[in-house]
Amino acid sequence: EITMNTRMMMMMLALAVSTGCVTADSKNLTKSEAQQLIERGEADDDICTEAGFNDDGVCDAWCPDGDDADCPVSTSNTCEDDDTKTADDGCNTCFCEAGTWACTEIACNTNNTNNTKSPPTLEIGDCSTDGDPIDVTAVTVSGDRLDIDAGFGGGCAAHTVTACWDGSFLESNPVQARITLIHDANGDMCEAYLTDTFSFDLTPMKDAYLMGYQATEGTIILSVEGQGATYDF
Repeated sequence: EITMNTRMMMMMLALAVSTGCVTADSKNLTKSEAQQLIERGEADDDICTEAGFNDDGVCDAWCPDGDDADCPVSTSNTCEDDDTKTADDGCNTCFCEAGTWACTEIACNTNNTNNTKSPPTLEIGDCSTDGDPIDVTAVTVSGDRLDIDAGFGGGCAAHTVTACWDGSFLESNPVQARITLIHDANGDMCEAYLTDTFSFDLTPMKDAYLMGYQATEGTIILSVEGQGATYDF
């Protein structure tokens, strides 16, 4: 037999569910029932708190306001102002602003040493093209690969760097060759100071030496923007 009081309680419960209100009865909901109400849009945002699902040792990520007490909050993107780091792509730089990392979006150079692709070859020809400023800090040679450490201003556009040799040797013992680094900032007006290592294949210079001097081996003293290295082959 359904009494008047029972009818009233059923009507109140139906009204609470249909209007999305959370009542005392929600404390008896199972997590599955609560999640279904949330997915249907029939529950208030605080249903997880009212039902006691927060801080119960189980991460309920489906709760409208989250379950921070049980779900670990990632802090990997937090930082201290003025901190810097290398971005995950290996070629951009991140700066800490207001406690959050902000990274430059320069396209990764294909000649970056962190890149698995083969470095571009040394270009031979007219090297008189004017380029944007670039500071060469170190030059090393490994096999036929030339590695150039350099710094430059930017941060808001993709930059390209080309190594150019005019094809001539300075007669000395050993001979010398000058390599010009041509930097194109593509109009980047940002002022962040970026550093990178640029790699180039020196094989064209070696082939020119071996053919020109009719030799099977050789040594060339390289000069790159004031920095030197010895190329043995």
